[in-house]
Amino acid sequence: MKIEHLATASLIPYARNAKKHDATQVAKLAGSIREFGFNNPVLIDKDNGIIAGHGRVLAAQSLALEKIPCIRLGHLTDTQRKAYILADNRLAEIGGGWDDEMLKLELADLRENLNLEEIGWNSAEIEIGRAHV
Repeated sequence: MKIEHLATASLIPYARNAKKHDATQVAKLAGSIREFGFNNPVLIDKDNGIIAGHGRVLAAQSLALEKIPCIRLGHLTDTQRKAYILADNRLAEIGGGWDDEMLKLELADLRENLNLEEIGWNSAEIEIGRAHV
């Protein structure tokens, strides 16, 4: 797999994408990109169709990024491509969870030097971490 830096405007959203991205999530993704860079390439098909990374593309557009990193998954059949679009989002939602004590320690360490709200944490979550550390 090779990372290609493609024009953001050349990427084509999947018309039947079942995953929604609201303005709040897009703003958090943009905050993460602003803070850390664009470190998670968008997955695309042979025709620049977005397979995974619709939210990141919206965030990149909001930041007026002209080019973003992409990985082309040309080996997928049409059925695999459609299934992967669903699987990528679904698998991120299930299982795992958080180690609350470790999360509290990390939030406590980071909150002094970083705006955690810009990268996905809300003030209530940050306060809970602060109250328990």
